[in-house]
Amino acid sequence: MTDLSQFKANALAHGEVIHLFHSEVLFIKGMPVTSIYIISKGSIIIFSGDGGRVVRWAGPHQILGMTEVLGGGKWRGIGVAQGNVELVAYNQMNLRAVIDEIPTSHKRLLDDLLLTLPTEEP
Repeated sequence: MTDLSQFKANALAHGEVIHLFHSEVLFIKGMPVTSIYIISKGSIIIFSGDGGRVVRWAGPHQILGMTEVLGGGKWRGIGVAQGNVELVAYNQMNLRAVIDEIPTSHKRLLDDLLLTLPTEEP
């Protein structure tokens, strides 16, 4: 696994460190996605839009909101902190700086996503 300690130390130059307490809500269905989040401690549970079922669990070193922020979308579910959570938020304008900092294998994938943004059908 990649050591992200140096990445986190540099994160303050590009992103905002956010701390959430257990059960605190990070986002809700319908909110515009303006930032991506990289989880550095704890986890986020993502529930369906109606809160009826768990759709995804995201833990340390995982990214939330990449596809949505690139496409200018909205959150489709509800993100809730499980335990004490620390994450770093990067807004759309700083996204390129983040991509330049991450491991090469992940960078190729993200570069491909940037080149192939979904287009809206008329």
